[in-house]
Amino acid sequence: MEREQERTFNLEKKLLSILLLFGLLCVFITPPFQMADEDSHFKRAYTVAVVDLIPQANQHGELGFYLPKAIMDFEASYRYMKADTTQKFNYQQYYAATTTAVNYSEKVFSEFSTVETNPLLYLPQAFAMVFFKSLIYFCSLGKAELITPISYMYAGRIGNLLFFIFCAYTAIKLIPFYKRVLFLIVCMPMTLGLVSSMSYDCMVIGICILFVSLVFHLAFNKQPENIEKKHIIILCILSFMLIELKQVYFPLILIFLLIPKEKFFNFKTRITYFILISFSGIVSYLIWSVMSQIHGDLSEKGSSGEQLAFIINHPIQYIEVILRTFYQLSFFYTNSFIGNLGWLDTNFPPTFIYLYCLFILLFAVIDGTSNIKVTIKQKLTILATFIISVLLIETGLYLTWTSKPEIGGVGYPTVSGVQGRYFIPIMILFLMIFYNNKLSIHHKINREELSDSILVTFCMFSSILMLFFIITRYWIPMS
Repeated sequence: MEREQERTFNLEKKLLSILLLFGLLCVFITPPFQMADEDSHFKRAYTVAVVDLIPQANQHGELGFYLPKAIMDFEASYRYMKADTTQKFNYQQYYAATTTAVNYSEKVFSEFSTVETNPLLYLPQAFAMVFFKSLIYFCSLGKAELITPISYMYAGRIGNLLFFIFCAYTAIKLIPFYKRVLFLIVCMPMTLGLVSSMSYDCMVIGICILFVSLVFHLAFNKQPENIEKKHIIILCILSFMLIELKQVYFPLILIFLLIPKEKFFNFKTRITYFILISFSGIVSYLIWSVMSQIHGDLSEKGSSGEQLAFIINHPIQYIEVILRTFYQLSFFYTNSFIGNLGWLDTNFPPTFIYLYCLFILLFAVIDGTSNIKVTIKQKLTILATFIISVLLIETGLYLTWTSKPEIGGVGYPTVSGVQGRYFIPIMILFLMIFYNNKLSIHHKINREELSDSILVTFCMFSSILMLFFIITRYWIPMS
């Protein structure tokens, strides 16, 4: 038992080392705004850092924020690399951006894609920005102009990374099985790239894996013997975060039903706790929606209503739309799940993509725990939760993005806008269908030690390869 705990602790330490080392390298090697939508995420995080939370309309009726012109100029200066693989990072420009004093007094109106996004998604970035600003302000004896926009960006990236490391480390510690599967998911190039950028995907992925790991811990571990109030409070907080971050992942609360009834005082208590956890998220979401609507019309643009009518009137045809989408975009989904970096322009060889998928599937089969059995009924509950979330992801983009005439229009034969990274927070649920405690590597200690060595070596190789492609893409001039 002690040796097993020691091996688990070593696995957690190795995860911490990989995420911290390669995450920080990604923070500084990846040029500014070279992850999808990072420019918009940066501006929204800045508004949260200065406690400007609700967008406002300008004289043209556009929703946005009044941002310092220095922030806007900084963001605009790096647009030249966006989705253009012939453009490389200019180090002289970077040096000037880090050493030139900045005036933040002049402001301009900015409309960007994340103006309506819930501020909670940017708390790690914003807290890091505020901390860094306070530190520099104190060390420079009040010279705020020394805090450059690029400093804010790096601070936000580091804040994002540290928050995710906390979530991933805690999740690995809590989850009673599939520790190695989760290890592979959080060390994927796509995951590592997202959490070392300004993207709000960091918080979404972190909160989701933390919620799943905690529920699995309560459901499948013998300890604790009974569900306590502290567990319910934590689950209520995570439920609140889930729905505020991304409503499509809110069905994750359904896996609460996996917790055995024996761990509750009675059936009534179990139902009461489930309702409490559910409503803590729903009520908070309604409150934020009302607050947002008071300050302006934040409704989605496009033909969402007509698209919804199409789905309701043609349910079979819509199922065909989803199946056709997965069939036609299967490699794109797989590629953007494992590692499609930059503005979807920094790719890995297909061989590596499929190899990583093979590793995940292999460990999904062998990384069981001999004394933990997952029943068919429990697997069906988990799979149903996964399918509901996938349908919500696809339907959400079909309504709000694909419905736009310039993108596809009403009744378009495939769903547009969905990327494989959207499935990272819930992928471990799908992999549960492969869970088998009879093939567990835990039966023999030497077998487990060998698998851990292979796992860590492969993840380090994957991270080094990721840095190689980032450097090749942005730093090495084309001959």
